[in-house]
Amino acid sequence: MLEYRKVTAGDRDVADLYTEAFPPVERIPLRKLIRRGYDFEGAYEGEELVGLYCTVPGDGMTFLFYLAVRKDLRGRGYGSEILRKVCEDSSVSVVLNIEYTGEDTPEDDGKLRRKVFYLRNGFTDSGYVLEDEQGRFNVLSDGEFDAGRYSDLLSGIGRGIILTRAPP
Repeated sequence: MLEYRKVTAGDRDVADLYTEAFPPVERIPLRKLIRRGYDFEGAYEGEELVGLYCTVPGDGMTFLFYLAVRKDLRGRGYGSEILRKVCEDSSVSVVLNIEYTGEDTPEDDGKLRRKVFYLRNGFTDSGYVLEDEQGRFNVLSDGEFDAGRYSDLLSGIGRGIILTRAPP
């Protein structure tokens, strides 16, 4: 069973995992995330960091901003356990973005593996695609999805977005 601890600006192991797991264009400085009061926690087994997550509460939904498991510990169920905790702690739908995958995405592509991970853990494709300065993303949810509330939530984070229906 994992133990969860709030992230502080001085958590070097969390900062290292965050930097390793997300490309620079997708990272917001840790201090800024912490200062904004988002729910940012490290997942530990004993004293060993195994993963992290960051969520942003919104009106009628929770946005899963970041979820990562150390590379050397992937495939051991830690990601599913962290995701289960996030969903259980939220009294509303959890929504997240993943890099866009279309019909032409190769089966061995990491983006597709991430999508399959979330689908296997109870998320569904909302049918919407988000486009912003960082790229194109599929929008997934573990429950009811409201495009208007989602757009409002992301606007509050400070992201200029275009939300469209995914091609059939």
